[in-house]
Amino acid sequence: MSKENILGFNVCNKREEQIISEIFEDYNKNIQNFIVNINPEIIINNYKDKKLIDELNSQKYQIPDGIRNSLCIKNKKRQYKGKNYWN
Repeated sequence: MSKENILGFNVCNKREEQIISEIFEDYNKNIQNFIVNINPEIIINNYKDKKLIDELNSQKYQIPDGIRNSLCIKNKKRQYKGKNYWN
């Protein structure tokens, strides 16, 4: 997967549709992934934390802030804990 490095953090730089398609492709094959939502606050507050950067960078998907909402909306049959995306 094509990624851009921002202060040590890898961030997927594919189009939103491509990322979502790949995530659902893995999901349909029962491949489990940890999806990291990278936002400016995470980068600024943790750019010196090498251990956290390495852990987040080791995951297949580091999506930019905002795609998470699209991912949830496209898969309405699933429940997502922590936030109600449908209001």
